[in-house]
Amino acid sequence: MLESLHSQLHFVGDIQRVNTEGVEPLVRIAEETEAGVKENTIGLEDLRHVLDSEVVIGRNRRSRRVRAEGNVGEGEDWDVFKTASETIEVPGNGRYFVVRSGKGRSTDEVVP
Repeated sequence: MLESLHSQLHFVGDIQRVNTEGVEPLVRIAEETEAGVKENTIGLEDLRHVLDSEVVIGRNRRSRRVRAEGNVGEGEDWDVFKTASETIEVPGNGRYFVVRSGKGRSTDEVVP
């Protein structure tokens, strides 16, 4: 660990010795060239497929996305309980996370 710290400090020292005279400091790190801005810009055509899957409903004319049967969007097919250390299945109500609270208490201790 000390060896890693020493090499990092050595790197910082090397960076500090670089002549930066006449170089404007960075305000932020971003691609500000015309090509970079164009690449990061989201236009109407980029969203066309999403907008086409919406229907307007209700008195207030709110847009709702219509999902085709079996069409699972990105990130929607993950198992939320997979990383849980403990879960419980309640018949008729589904699965729940179990959260144990209170340091040092046994699980069979009743707290008023």
